[in-house]
Amino acid sequence: MADERRAAIVEAHIQLIAEQGSPAVPIGEIAERAGVARTAVSHFVGDRDALRVATIDELGRRYDLAIRDAVGPDPTPEVIVDLLFSPAWTTQRSTDDRAFDVLQATASRHPDTRDAVRATHALLVDELATSIGRHSAIAPPRALAIAYGIVCLAETNTVLLDLGFPERRSQDAATLARAILAGG
Repeated sequence: MADERRAAIVEAHIQLIAEQGSPAVPIGEIAERAGVARTAVSHFVGDRDALRVATIDELGRRYDLAIRDAVGPDPTPEVIVDLLFSPAWTTQRSTDDRAFDVLQATASRHPDTRDAVRATHALLVDELATSIGRHSAIAPPRALAIAYGIVCLAETNTVLLDLGFPERRSQDAATLARAILAGG
């Protein structure tokens, strides 16, 4: 029961952040959306900082599952790059994406939030680096550097698309990411 209540509270927080565009959602609104008493939020999740971290952790878990579902158990780096630059990943922004973007934008002001956002990105960098290492002769330190650069390119690409840059630029960025992979 405790896990279900915690999950409902975190889900309510995700929805409300995405709707309101701010992580400063009143606890009463979160409780109401989750169908729990206001005191249940602190009881099952903790203070506001703990709620932000729990929310980012959940979003990171969902992203990890989404990536694994999309690319399979042993993807090549090219398959991961195709996903990171695909319209489904870059322009079809879900409630989860909007909530994560808001939390990420405020992460520099909250060390626990920053650490959780960083951990979410680190998972992606590490997965891509592992794939590069398994499917090429590139040594692990270089594979990590390449993965980091590609993830930076992918993240910036998504931001620029949100700002109105043409979608065809995403394919230019994907071509560059593939060239980085090929150049090792």
